Amino acid sequence: MGADRQKAKEKAEEERLENIKKKGKASQYSKEAEEKIRKAKEDQRKCEEKLKEEDESFAKLPKWKRDKIQRDRLRKEKEEESQRLEKEKKEKDDKLKKAQKEEEEYKARLEEEMDWARH
Repeated sequence: MGADRQKAKEKAEEERLENIKKKGKASQYSKEAEEKIRKAKEDQRKCEEKLKEEDESFAKLPKWKRDKIQRDRLRKEKEEESQRLEKEKKEKDDKLKKAQKEEEEYKARLEEEMDWARH
């Protein structure tokens, strides 16, 4: 009986130590997560400050200059969108051509097999 009690105490002590280790790891992960969150918030704050400064400096420009910048940005966005759409259309056309070519090759092979089967 004494040996069973001793084993039970040892097992309880091992479990307690393991729980402490798990809590230590959990707190370490928690600290790492908090650090990442803090860093992300700091980065976001810096980005917001930068955007605010850009807005303020943009607002200080003469109206004709602001209008020109906005027109240039809009033109650039339209060009990028147009290029993206052209690229997508080209990719679709390429896929369609490839599918048509594969279909023609399949039909040709099928025709050959049918001719072979007839003779």
